[in-house]
Amino acid sequence: MAKLIGAEIRFVTFYANLLKNVNDQYKIGSTSILNSLKKYDLEREQISRSLYLSIGYATNNPNWIEMAVFMITGGSDIYNLRLHPKEQENFLKKSLSLLKTAGTSNRYTESIVLSNLGLIKHKLGNFQHSLSLYNVAAEIDSQDNDVGGLSKVYGNMAAVFIDIGNITESIKYSERSLELAISNNDKTTQGNQLINLGMAYKGNKPQKAMEYYKKALEIFQELGDRYREGKVILNIGNIESSLGNLIEAKKLYEYSLSISKEINSKRDYVYSILALGNIAFQFHDYDDASEKYDFALKLSEELSDNSSIAMALQGIGNLNLELENIKLAIDYYNRCIILSRQNEFAHQESTALANLGSAYNKLHEVEKAVDCYNKAIIISKRTQNQIDEAEIRFNLANILWNSNKRSLAIRYWQTALIIFQETQHPLLAETKRLLDNI
Repeated sequence: MAKLIGAEIRFVTFYANLLKNVNDQYKIGSTSILNSLKKYDLEREQISRSLYLSIGYATNNPNWIEMAVFMITGGSDIYNLRLHPKEQENFLKKSLSLLKTAGTSNRYTESIVLSNLGLIKHKLGNFQHSLSLYNVAAEIDSQDNDVGGLSKVYGNMAAVFIDIGNITESIKYSERSLELAISNNDKTTQGNQLINLGMAYKGNKPQKAMEYYKKALEIFQELGDRYREGKVILNIGNIESSLGNLIEAKKLYEYSLSISKEINSKRDYVYSILALGNIAFQFHDYDDASEKYDFALKLSEELSDNSSIAMALQGIGNLNLELENIKLAIDYYNRCIILSRQNEFAHQESTALANLGSAYNKLHEVEKAVDCYNKAIIISKRTQNQIDEAEIRFNLANILWNSNKRSLAIRYWQTALIIFQETQHPLLAETKRLLDNI
């Protein structure tokens, strides 16, 4: 992570001194900024935290002061605070407004605030609005030749494209960001883009994804960045789980959970709990799985984190399907589908549709089941998630075979087999056996 360089320290100091001349409330904030420069060995990205500190005091809002102090003292996840995401968004908009009023806003400052607004919109699932904000920030950074800022914005855009399932664009922006970060010797952004590339490839090239994750892990361990180390560990666990290595995945999830507790990151805690719930489900420990899913859903709703809400709804649906509570499972899947569609969570929608197909199949409503699976395949193909597509084709083939549509079933198994061979998927052996016995 690049340290705050002399020119940037002068910028923050200049900003703080200007605030002294506005009014007494700004003077309190500017003094806090100047003191923070002496007290902390600031990182480059903490410039924005320094800027925000004065806003909390200027507005005399206790929650905003808490957010500002949390950010400047090294907090990395604003979702841990009491502020609702909408209030976080208002905080950022107020920041920009007050900076302009103070006459201290410049293009660099505006880019920082716009990028943070884009991040909030991304986390709320407003992907197109997020991208529009990032595009404006990227234009400012590009015109001003701000390599560090542009690298970060491109990386944020890559993360949005992952969530909406546009893998090609995600890879393009991740690679652009990585190239700029290397030229700027920004280790943190390099690690973040290695994570993004891992997430982009996990759906069709899990071994390549693992390579990217491990490179990222080395960087964050070297930097002592526990927050990002925990994120990488969770993603490596997801790869191990997808490859059927459940015991290893559980160890990794437990480690990521311990890190999220250590750094008090509630959002990451939720995702670790959900992952452990999935492992408990696969080990048929349904009581433990139910407890973890219910807890995750409650905390996700408190955090207004639509992504983890969708994942929790999916998990509860799977549990009820396994326990033969079919109608209840259908209800949870439909809730997940609606939420995922509203927020463009392509992977969650595809998976929930496939699971809904399984539920209808158990009710012997084959036409509804086949329709759900076909819709899921369309989404998986659009998002270039080959593993999802292969698993859905495999399960749909089973239904078609039992419905005496055997030639079509064979074609689906054959297509799935090709992908399973490329990825060494756990279903490879079973698919071969089914085709060999025909």
